[in-house]
Amino acid sequence: MPDELPRKLPPKRAVDHEIKLVPGTKPPARASYRMSQPELVELRKQLKDMLESGPNQGGDEAKTTVVTRYGAFEFLVMPFGLMNALSTFNTMMNQVLHGFLDEFVVLYLDDIIVYSETLAEHVEHLCMF
Repeated sequence: MPDELPRKLPPKRAVDHEIKLVPGTKPPARASYRMSQPELVELRKQLKDMLESGPNQGGDEAKTTVVTRYGAFEFLVMPFGLMNALSTFNTMMNQVLHGFLDEFVVLYLDDIIVYSETLAEHVEHLCMF
């Protein structure tokens, strides 16, 4: 894990992860759970860092809301553990690597396999990304 979070949001991509809900339902709302003093200090530090990273882009952010004792916060980028994140990743990788698929790249779930006959050719393939 990096020592600190990036200071700005990633660029807008062609593929945007969508959180689909059953029509007419709302995301669950729960109270925050108890935390020790060191956990609270870390929570405040992370909230401060994330709030300084930039304004809201609109979209499915409300569906990623986290409730803390310091208020409710929405993720601006996809947090880990979301359902269907793998299909979003696959769609994006298919778009990004489209020109190389079946030439020397194969995508399988969350694996990107680059195959080459020699080390020099492999390095050349990797530099093409």
